[in-house]
Amino acid sequence: MRPQIKRTTLHSLYQTLDSSVNFLKYCLNFKEKIPTQYALEGYLFLYYEQKAGLTDFINFISQKYQYNLDIEIIAKALFQRPKVSHQILKGRLIKIMRNPHDKHFKEPYIFRTIIGYLHWVHLPQNVFISLANVYRFKNGRYYLSLCEELFYIPNKIITYLIQRKHFL
Repeated sequence: MRPQIKRTTLHSLYQTLDSSVNFLKYCLNFKEKIPTQYALEGYLFLYYEQKAGLTDFINFISQKYQYNLDIEIIAKALFQRPKVSHQILKGRLIKIMRNPHDKHFKEPYIFRTIIGYLHWVHLPQNVFISLANVYRFKNGRYYLSLCEELFYIPNKIITYLIQRKHFL
């Protein structure tokens, strides 16, 4: 009797490599630029559906390079209300919209303000969001996917952000 060989399908291999590369690119957004638990938690806040594909890679680099990463302890994030009032978020959004050429407003701050004001959801500091995370559906509306939930963002705001990006 032959011993059974564990086979990996090309699809699962592609999924693992794709999520691993994307996680490493995500780590470049932080000061340390190496995989950390902080960056891993932020990445899984955005792409929780990739947790299974990322598990083997995280276990590998934790053992091989002595990174202190534990993907098993990260549960699906629960959304919380912002810690600031709705009026403050509204003021921030107005200030962002009035000053399109201000380089001090970074994309994560802008999206944190938009999601906080429009959807009353707090985004942690380790969640790095940019225009690349925004999807456009066939109906022409724009959405941001966070923790497998879709958040609508008005077309005018996305158009504003695209124009702003070209000016900076």
